[in-house]
Amino acid sequence: MWYPDETHDWEILTEKKYSNITDMEIATDYGQIQISRAILGDEFDSIEAKRTHIQMQIALIEIGRALNFRSWIAKPDQSIRYGDKTIADIESVMPSLQNAAIFFDEEIKRAANFIRKAP
Repeated sequence: MWYPDETHDWEILTEKKYSNITDMEIATDYGQIQISRAILGDEFDSIEAKRTHIQMQIALIEIGRALNFRSWIAKPDQSIRYGDKTIADIESVMPSLQNAAIFFDEEIKRAANFIRKAP
């Protein structure tokens, strides 16, 4: 977890306690995900597999938003339409990694844009 307002020593695991986490329901209409065969790419072999992937991303965005976090979604998926906007237009989705201090190296930022292993 990255919590930029609270720092800790480099490479030292720390614990962040939350007192305001409760059970909650998030009303998400996954039927609003608009996927075409043209955006499958090489990663998925079916629209159903890609839809499941996007559903998980949206669930993680919603969980992050409930905890006041911002989420990163790989650039290729940011253009997928969800209802009347794209995933990139969801308020808590980070539009860019350029100013994310945790990614201090340009090579790391390039790899993280597509969430893949750095070369």
